[in-house]
Amino acid sequence: MHGLKDDMRDGLVPAEFPGSVLVNEKPDEEQNHLKNNYRRLDNGKIAPEFRYFMKRIMPAIAPYRSKYDRYKGVKNLSQMYTITDEAFGLLMLLNEFDNWKAKAEAKASGEKAGYLRKKFVDGRSGNRAGWNLAGLNTYVRICKHLKTRRDEKESIEMEEIMKSENASYDNQQKRVEFDECEEEELLDYMSEQEIEMRRQMKKKCGQPVEI
Repeated sequence: MHGLKDDMRDGLVPAEFPGSVLVNEKPDEEQNHLKNNYRRLDNGKIAPEFRYFMKRIMPAIAPYRSKYDRYKGVKNLSQMYTITDEAFGLLMLLNEFDNWKAKAEAKASGEKAGYLRKKFVDGRSGNRAGWNLAGLNTYVRICKHLKTRRDEKESIEMEEIMKSENASYDNQQKRVEFDECEEEELLDYMSEQEIEMRRQMKKKCGQPVEI
C-alpha cells in the first residue's frame, strides 16, 4: 500500500489527517464506523484529509481500475473507486495507521521503531488465516454505510468539486471509455491481502468463491 509513513516523514501529509477519514474501530449505535463528517463539506469546503486520502492512498488501493491521474478530471470518485475499493482503503488505514505513525515518528527522531501489532491482519503475527473476524465484520459494515453516504447530495457535490478542480481543456474534450476488466485480469493487479480478503468476503456472504 501507499507509503504513508514516508509522506509523514517528508511533511506531505496534511495536519488534519487522518481526521474524518480514520473510521471508528468501534461502531456507533447504528453499527456505523464512518465519522459523521466523512464525505461531508465543512463550510462548503472539502476536508484536507479527504483530499489526501483520495489523491494519495486510494490510487494505490485500486490502480487497475481508477487510473486516477488519467481520469481525475473527467470521472467522479465513485466512478473510479467502487464502494468495496473505498471501504477496503478505509479498513486498511484503520488496520495500519498506528503502525505507520509509530514508524514515522521513530524515523524522524532517529530511533528504531518497536514492533506494533496491527488490528485485523498482520503478516508478522504468524496467523495464516488472513483477516480476522472483527476485520471482516468491520468491512461489511463500512460497505453498507458507505453506500448510503455516497448517495447523499453533499457527497455527490464533493465529487463534482474535486472533478472540476482537476479538469483541463484536454480532459473535457476526451470521450472517456470506462475500462471494463474481467476478474481474471484484475487478479494480476491485486495484492495477496486483497485477494484473500475478497475470497473470505465471498465465502462469508455465501457467494461462489471463484478467486
